[in-house]
Amino acid sequence: MINKQTRNKIIDQALTEIQFARTYKQGIIWRWWKNEDLYYGKKDNQFYGTPASTDYNGAFNNNKPEARSNVNIASAKTLSFVETMLSKIDSPLTFKFKKATMSDYKRAKLLNALKEKDANDNDWNYKDLLGKVDAIIYGRAIFSYHSDSVKGYHSYLENVSVYDFLIDPSGGGYDLDYAQYLGRYNVRLSKSDLEKGRKEGIYITSEVSSLINGSGNDANQFTQEDINKENKYAYIGSPANRTLENPNLWKFWEWYTTYNGERYYLLMTEAGQCIRCELLKDLFKEDEKLGDAPYPFWSYAFMPNLTEFWTPSKVDYVREIFYAQGVSINQMLDNAEAINKPQRAIDVGAIENVADLVYKRNGIIRVKPGTNINNAFKILEVNSINTPITTYNTLEGIQQLESGITAG
Repeated sequence: MINKQTRNKIIDQALTEIQFARTYKQGIIWRWWKNEDLYYGKKDNQFYGTPASTDYNGAFNNNKPEARSNVNIASAKTLSFVETMLSKIDSPLTFKFKKATMSDYKRAKLLNALKEKDANDNDWNYKDLLGKVDAIIYGRAIFSYHSDSVKGYHSYLENVSVYDFLIDPSGGGYDLDYAQYLGRYNVRLSKSDLEKGRKEGIYITSEVSSLINGSGNDANQFTQEDINKENKYAYIGSPANRTLENPNLWKFWEWYTTYNGERYYLLMTEAGQCIRCELLKDLFKEDEKLGDAPYPFWSYAFMPNLTEFWTPSKVDYVREIFYAQGVSINQMLDNAEAINKPQRAIDVGAIENVADLVYKRNGIIRVKPGTNINNAFKILEVNSINTPITTYNTLEGIQQLESGITAG
């Protein structure tokens, strides 16, 4: 049992680590928001003009804002890009247990057979698909993975949101076990879960009692992670808070840290109320080379970097091209509109009612006697639709060449 004084030191260290890793990761969040806006169909009026009012009150009221096309091509391109990328990497996820010695051969063979059963029973292929979507949009896929034999062999694979995961920035991007600390937010436990854990001796009795004597924090514990996620759901157009207040539900950090050369597992609230604090090697098997238990997480990056965990995503590299293509298509539509409804120069003294110039089937334009219509009325030249099309196709060629995502 870890005494309270030592536990408090570890908790204080963990809270400092969470804030440091959170502040560091915040620097890449803006990229995720932009990619989400595209993937989930949110329009950005910086690239697509706001449609003007159609209440023109006559054909020549120039006080109204210019009507512009507002077709969100970039979002359609992004969805297509992600789906095509998925089709290119559709091999299912697999873990394999390897024999350390010849005597481990039968054991490894048995574990791999059991793993195949677990993969089928627990939708590993679908979880793998969700992870790949995260990797394409955010640059990282993160999973929590461990196995046990408490009541027969079971393995557990869970998707971890990139928003909920924090890691020691100095650990680099090659191996999670190089990090001094890491962990995930949004581990949710009910009152019955807490009481069961307390009864079984898993959770610290005094801390659990303090929690359940109060009210759940699931809806009112609003961290930076919760704030960052709001953008992801903006396309729904509903209030930001997605959690119904429940006094019997709590949110925790599952945090792993290194203290005095040994790894610890913490289960605590954002405020630092810790219901579990244990040596990691008391929970998971110790790795001989590592000299401690490994972290129960697995992750990969689409743009791997030896010294950085939070790397750019595939969408980051095509996003601006898709924006530009959207601008080109909307310019083409604007030009086509200008061709269909062009500006005209008229001699207002020669035409009795300028409103007659608005197109009507079998319409009549009344002009004053003796007027040469060719001199009184002229359609002004408009831009060609071919230039935006050429620009779009050029950008498409660049995107296909650099990303490998082609029409084929």
